[in-house]
Amino acid sequence: MKRALLAAAFFYAGLSALGQITITSQDMFYAIGQYYTTYANGMEYTLMGEIGPGGPGQFWDFTTGPDDLTYQFDYVDINDGGHGADFGAAEFAERKTVVESGEQAWMYLRQTPGMGRWNYGFYDESFSAEDPSVAFEPAMIDFPDPIDYEDTWNANTSFFTQILGLDTRIDYAANAEVDGWGLINLPLIGFGECLRVNELAQYDTYVDMFGDSTYYHIQTDFIRSYYWLMEDHGIATQITSQQMQSEVPDQFTIAAAFVRMFDTNHPSGDLPPEPVDDLQITVGPSSVLLNWTAAPYAEEYRVEYTDAPYGGAWTELGTTSNVYILDFDIVGVEKRFYRVISIN
Repeated sequence: MKRALLAAAFFYAGLSALGQITITSQDMFYAIGQYYTTYANGMEYTLMGEIGPGGPGQFWDFTTGPDDLTYQFDYVDINDGGHGADFGAAEFAERKTVVESGEQAWMYLRQTPGMGRWNYGFYDESFSAEDPSVAFEPAMIDFPDPIDYEDTWNANTSFFTQILGLDTRIDYAANAEVDGWGLINLPLIGFGECLRVNELAQYDTYVDMFGDSTYYHIQTDFIRSYYWLMEDHGIATQITSQQMQSEVPDQFTIAAAFVRMFDTNHPSGDLPPEPVDDLQITVGPSSVLLNWTAAPYAEEYRVEYTDAPYGGAWTELGTTSNVYILDFDIVGVEKRFYRVISIN
């Protein structure tokens, strides 16, 4: 009995040490060749408390749930499906395959460390057989970087499609809040720390009734989605409401989508920072300005200089988290070479 009590005391002490995490680009999917696989529902699913409360120190157990379908998400070149020309600024595509039917769709993305995930649109014949290529105007950041507990953000865009042969514009506006943090438990993967995002999206539909490029508002719809963002796993679980013509309550009971990750090849841990390759040097009357573009996965930069770049010693000018630094020690200097080293 003593041994059991001691073990329990140690376990709960460990849980109390957990704190809210930060989700960054390194936790999201961003590289061609990465993938994840999920269970999903094939029809509307009645929730039995899976959403749970928000707030700190929560626990969400998704080891059980609907498994009617299996989705495979692969990160591929934007031309993988032959539709990348419609999404020119995207750097990769997320290809979704319904394993049971072979049905596929693509979402076109760019992940920018320090800013977030740019979403350029999608190609999905199940959305519209008439016009499956849907480009967002403008592209939007749907998940910023970094993401912390109690963060909020908005995402807005418009896109055009066809409904019953009529030109249609849909204006999309989403308000998101990180309303909880804690532990998530996934099938086959196990548990880890996560943040929960509560997003309410509004869709305003306008139709060109008479073919004269005048769009008339015909309907407003709302969808609420919860996303559980897990370290090294990105969106580990998603629960999405039915579409409604009034705001969906936080604790909705019918899910149109319930998706749970059970396999991935996403790397764990911090990735090495990429190098700075565009150092710019501007010489002023009494100082030198050095500036560069933020390098992916770099948290700070060490700037060094030398008078002899081939075999000479390098001297540290300074370390900064900014993307610029000033060198004031240039009086009497005839030449100087600089380098910037990314640090994580």
